[in-house]
Amino acid sequence: MDDFLADQGYGVLAFGGSPPYAIPMSYGYDPEECVLYSHMSTFEGSEKQARFEESADMSMVVVRYERPDRWQSVVVEGTLSRLSDDDVRERNVLDAFTSSELASVDVFTRDLSEVSFDWFALTPTALSGRQSRR
Repeated sequence: MDDFLADQGYGVLAFGGSPPYAIPMSYGYDPEECVLYSHMSTFEGSEKQARFEESADMSMVVVRYERPDRWQSVVVEGTLSRLSDDDVRERNVLDAFTSSELASVDVFTRDLSEVSFDWFALTPTALSGRQSRR
């Protein structure tokens, strides 16, 4: 699972609540620390921010699908925490993030001066994985 998570770089981050809220998200994975790092945006009225304030418990689903008989997935259940600038430096977050295969997507329709970007760590409490029979 460590190799798989390190090779991918994007998945779907799921926030709890009713209804649940899930969004595509790029991440970097540090296999030594077993933690996923994400650079997320927040702004006034942000659903992510509201959900994070309700609960830091999250799930990340990472999938690689090639064809019906060749696929893999890992579900990471854990706790999301905001990182300080010192945490980002001390943990070498940028190294973990830039070494992954990133999905770079520009989703912003608002002025970027209204958006804040912060680093977050998803620390797993449970990992589970599945794959097709080969």
